Amino acid sequence: MPVALLGSARSSLSSQSLCSKAIFVTIRRGYASSTKHPAPKRFRPIKGAANLPQNITLPPSKEPAVNPPASTLPPLLDLVERRPDQSATSYYIYIGKSYINFYRTALRAVWVNSKEARAAISARKFRGRPPYIDELRTGLLTRAEFQFIARTSKDFWKLPLVGILVTLCGEFTPLLVVFVSGIIPRAAWIPKQVHRARVNTEKRREESFRQGTIENDIELKRISAQDGVEGLSPAQILHISRALGLHSTLWEKLWDRPPQWIARMKARRALDYLQADDFGIHRDGGVQALSDVEIERACEERGFDVLKYDIKTLRSRLELYMKFRMEKKISTAAMVLVRPSSWEKLV
Repeated sequence: MPVALLGSARSSLSSQSLCSKAIFVTIRRGYASSTKHPAPKRFRPIKGAANLPQNITLPPSKEPAVNPPASTLPPLLDLVERRPDQSATSYYIYIGKSYINFYRTALRAVWVNSKEARAAISARKFRGRPPYIDELRTGLLTRAEFQFIARTSKDFWKLPLVGILVTLCGEFTPLLVVFVSGIIPRAAWIPKQVHRARVNTEKRREESFRQGTIENDIELKRISAQDGVEGLSPAQILHISRALGLHSTLWEKLWDRPPQWIARMKARRALDYLQADDFGIHRDGGVQALSDVEIERACEERGFDVLKYDIKTLRSRLELYMKFRMEKKISTAAMVLVRPSSWEKLV
């Protein structure tokens, strides 16, 4: 189960037993065959991984050292178009069942992943809370394991809410989830949800860039050589939060912006995570070893626009980003505060 349960696993499970049973009522049924998700090399094979309906498949893992298991990603939802001789009622029943199977697969994967993650953490006697940045840097975790634990720990705590949502709304769940993405595990996002989140983040990022983030070249050089959020202005912290999608748009609709202490805290955590992940990618195979879906995820997390570019372009941009980060030692904050077209100014 999630990494955050280290040291208090039994008590946490006991306190959540009712929620756990409710979730299992939703996700335990409807599986006809058994397919195991790929796991990082040092993890035990995931037992009882989600059985997949015929119209759902999971993307493969290309390189275990750098790519986390496919079970940390949303299942691929393959909806067949309506046949000319098929009635509307029959077709929409098929659509509803396909979505239910999608959520059962995704939620069960999160549940099984969290069991696997907690077992690995307990066996290695890790202390503290995820995402275990120090353990990644010291070689106790591969990048694949680091991502597996980080993603699973975030998704697990959302299981009770999404389990209730799926139970109450059934086939209508896909109509609602796009408006409440914050309570849905990322491993259970439908394609429309992913697209909507990227559109909103890219729009906010562009608006923030137009307002300006760095005043002059002297400030630019200072920030490029300094890790973390210390010394960043409130406007720069707000840009990082917007560019990386760290706060809800509700903050801006109600109060123009989130409180500075919240934005700074989230920006610090995000930059620390990205610094560690950059190190993991560089050490465990590089950008070329990342699968296509991981390329998209990595670019999105680093504040790149992904909707208007193909995989080849995104891979090239991520390689350039890694060159600036690992070879030229440019700070993560500077890479987020400057458009990719202006990265040369950071050197």
